[in-house]
Amino acid sequence: MAAPESTEAPVDASGLEALDDEAATRAVKKIPLLRVRAGPRDGPEWVARLKEEYAALIAYVKMNKQNDNDWFTIQSNKEGTRWFGKCWYIHDLVKYELDLQFDVPVTYPQTSVPVALPELDGLTPKMYTGGVICLTEHFHPLWARNVPHFGIAHALALGLAPWLAAEIPYLVEAGRIQPKVADVASDDDDDDDDDENENENEEARRQRPVMEVSKCREIEDRDAKIACLTDVIEAMQMRHAMHMRARHGRHVFFFVLAAAVVFAIVMRRRCRARRAAAKAAADVEALPEYDEAYVAVPAPKSV
Repeated sequence: MAAPESTEAPVDASGLEALDDEAATRAVKKIPLLRVRAGPRDGPEWVARLKEEYAALIAYVKMNKQNDNDWFTIQSNKEGTRWFGKCWYIHDLVKYELDLQFDVPVTYPQTSVPVALPELDGLTPKMYTGGVICLTEHFHPLWARNVPHFGIAHALALGLAPWLAAEIPYLVEAGRIQPKVADVASDDDDDDDDDENENENEEARRQRPVMEVSKCREIEDRDAKIACLTDVIEAMQMRHAMHMRARHGRHVFFFVLAAAVVFAIVMRRRCRARRAAAKAAADVEALPEYDEAYVAVPAPKSV
């Protein structure tokens, strides 16, 4: 009896090198492949396809969390035809968060999903109308060679992630995007939330060097690993210098504050002494004057 054919299809990785993203190349090899060839109009088969999509996304998110590389959140409507969420990219230790959305096309999975970032619409030439990112050159041919095994998780890993890595630094240097600043609330509940967020940010700041070194260790190329570790060391030195400047500034502030308090106390005591002296002088001037001629001086006693 002949052995049954394997249903596990290998990934056609001939186009992965063109993406120039080592992390994405490693990630796609770990994301589960999909088998059901079905689109939004295929009824029960689409439900089966959705189950595979969710399983691949869950595996991808879990893998990102294990590698301290969580960079998106996503969910869909009940039919699984419209997806939306958030994605973010950290550049120069600053987090840039963007809205993410797309509709599953009727021709899916023969064609990829059109991932859109509406907030960046018109800000970069590598984008279509409506904020749909441009992935024609490298990603679409790679997708076509792996139909129907690639899904939404692969579109995010091999399409959106490299696009963010290439475009966000360009947009930041051009001054076209700014990090989002949270509104400051005035009620007590929001103040408590701010304190918790500050604690979380402090913990994240302490863990950042460990995370960066861990990412460098995953790089296989020796020269690239050395360059990565050098960048991490330079970033740590820069953060340490900024921390020391902030700490020195706080010391100067408290020194000036203490000097001002001491000066105020000394001046207050001097004012009190001057008022007391002025009052004593006024009391002396108010005393009646006596004529020496009428002052009876007792005669000295004879010995």
